[in-house]
Amino acid sequence: MKFLKKLFATPVRAIITCFCMLAVICIVGIAAAVSVITNSIERQAGLEASRSTQTVVAEQNTAANQSQPEQSTITSQTQGTDQSAADQAQTAAQSSTTNQAQSSTQSSTANQAQPSTQSAAANQAQSGSQTAGIGLEAAKEIALADAGLTAADVTFTKERYEREDFVYVYEIDFYTSTQEYDYEINADTGEIYSRSVESFQTGAQVNTGSGTNANHSYIGVDAAKSAALSHAGVSADSATFSKAKLDNDDGRMEYEIEFYAGGMEYDYTIDAFDGTILEYDSERWD
Repeated sequence: MKFLKKLFATPVRAIITCFCMLAVICIVGIAAAVSVITNSIERQAGLEASRSTQTVVAEQNTAANQSQPEQSTITSQTQGTDQSAADQAQTAAQSSTTNQAQSSTQSSTANQAQPSTQSAAANQAQSGSQTAGIGLEAAKEIALADAGLTAADVTFTKERYEREDFVYVYEIDFYTSTQEYDYEINADTGEIYSRSVESFQTGAQVNTGSGTNANHSYIGVDAAKSAALSHAGVSADSATFSKAKLDNDDGRMEYEIEFYAGGMEYDYTIDAFDGTILEYDSERWD
């Protein structure tokens, strides 16, 4: 079972496996057909030789009962008939030998062609996986455009083509001096499958009851939800919230906001005092 699962693990492997099975079935069918035809020809040749022999014997018996002057003529006819029977038997034998040789040649050619076909299919599949869809450079440009950055502004840490939930994607990771970005781009359509942005922390904001944060109150969960919706470009009517709460993360007060809209799942972390988006993530939701 593990072997079969490996054979059908990917669409490409499934296609190659089916193609090989079809080739083997065709070869077996051709070999069987050639064998049946060869046996039929041999049987027919044997019947024709037997009939010719019986005809010769009958003519010889008839000649023996005829007059002496006709013996030379009968002998000549018998010799001609014998020669004809011999020619027919030789022709049948040659035809049988030719068919057997042809069957052997076809089987050998098919067996040689099968590994070549498998190798070519594997090479094509490998080449297709490396250059599939929109291409790596286009995927990088899509991620940069969504982040509002250029290649000169970032440092790439990952550029990889892989399979994600039965979808082939380009995984693009990069960072700037202030934030880290993780993108998954659909390899066929160029659609952003998922994105994640996280701000680098330069130090935890601790609520001690004094200092800057002590002089400001929390923005409130509704304001945090509005900030997340505005950033995502989603209206409140089309969003379904699954989480909206105030949380203490190592002394820093922040709002955790999660919601669904338009087939996407959004996850935001927002500073509880000034509404700054500290981290956000969005991905296709099925």
